[in-house]
Amino acid sequence: MGGTDRWIEVSPSQFPHEAEGLARIRDLLPDEAPFRAWSNFEFRDGHGRWHEVDLLLLGRGQLHLIELKYYSGTLRGDDQRWLRDGRRPEDSPLKLARRKAQYLASKLQDELRIWAREQRVQIPDPRDVVPYVQESVFLHHPDFRCLLRESSTIDLFGIDGQETRSNLPGVSQRILEPAGRRPVTSNREQTLITLLARIGLIQRRDREAGSWVIENEAIDSGEGWQDWRASHRVAQTDRARIRFRVLPPTASQAEKTAARQIAEHEFRLMSRLQHDGLLRPRDLVVISVETSGVRRPSVRGRRAVRAVGPGTCVRSASRTVLRWRCSGPGRSGAARRGRRGRRSHRA
Repeated sequence: MGGTDRWIEVSPSQFPHEAEGLARIRDLLPDEAPFRAWSNFEFRDGHGRWHEVDLLLLGRGQLHLIELKYYSGTLRGDDQRWLRDGRRPEDSPLKLARRKAQYLASKLQDELRIWAREQRVQIPDPRDVVPYVQESVFLHHPDFRCLLRESSTIDLFGIDGQETRSNLPGVSQRILEPAGRRPVTSNREQTLITLLARIGLIQRRDREAGSWVIENEAIDSGEGWQDWRASHRVAQTDRARIRFRVLPPTASQAEKTAARQIAEHEFRLMSRLQHDGLLRPRDLVVISVETSGVRRPSVRGRRAVRAVGPGTCVRSASRTVLRWRCSGPGRSGAARRGRRGRRSHRA
């Protein structure tokens, strides 16, 4: 794709390997309608949560949300957990990519309905305008080999020409696929461009919560909250996990005030808890009027107390150098028992 108007770099790539992976895809794309691409951006869903996207690509029949992974070595595991040489187990990136694709599709459909009301037009089925958003993961390290069973490699792609080495189909198989039942016409292409402009694709940027720099993308999320990794601005080896309480953009001031009061109550209550398996919050700090965060260390075999609410950041007292994967981000919840029999409590 030589034409720059069809490939929009919302934010420059921070890493050479990511830029190289994007360049591989760009070289495969025809410089013709309906192909378009937007790289390295953030969007905010209808619940107020932020999501980072490596690449959004419009193909002949679908939108493709593509996550890039520069993983080397051998990959084993299953649909849920990935095992890489010398690395801790991790959740399959496809799970997060699927959620992002669903949130983006919902956001686009919501914006389409608003646009239709403004234009006073009837759209019986939004799917006739907004294409399906298909998630994919592009594993673009030249020294990568996938040993997942075949059913677990669906939506995983490797470098074209290295199918024998990677055991994955080349990424061109996905991005150049036929149109299917609902081809992207010129009208659909132009409407989609309008909708993406309306929702606003934001440049990736650094976020801070007090002395903590928020890293990369959300590692877990649920109704009204997101968890992010963070590192201390000065003592950069001191790492943390921050839970942000997010409210929808339409939240009233009364809702924001109520949520903050709940957070303050939780902080006061949980600061008094004493248990070997709990990490108590230490500080409650206002960081903005719409977001909040819980800073907690994540230590092997221990679970952390969380307090969340708009405009607050709770930081726990540990000075340990932290390793995030030990805590299992997907196992949080109200009085839910973890793998080691510990409990995570929420007020």
